[in-house]
Amino acid sequence: MNNVKCCDNCDGQNWVCEEHPDTPWLLEDGSSHCGAPGIPCKKCNPCDYDNPPRELRDFKVILDHDGFHPQIVGGKDAE
Repeated sequence: MNNVKCCDNCDGQNWVCEEHPDTPWLLEDGSSHCGAPGIPCKKCNPCDYDNPPRELRDFKVILDHDGFHPQIVGGKDAE
């Protein structure tokens, strides 16, 4: 029996919706919640310059040009 508790913020994805930070970024069909970029979950995927966020399979973590603001791209919503 698996007793591992998922994060109640991101449901174990490690990423949340930028516009809805208490909602997992991906839906069951692999699309994003509302089209907004994914950002690291502050509860279970905290990150900084020295500790990058955990990856999400089939997606790529990018940093914006103004500093360390990781977002995730790729998968079903990628162009």
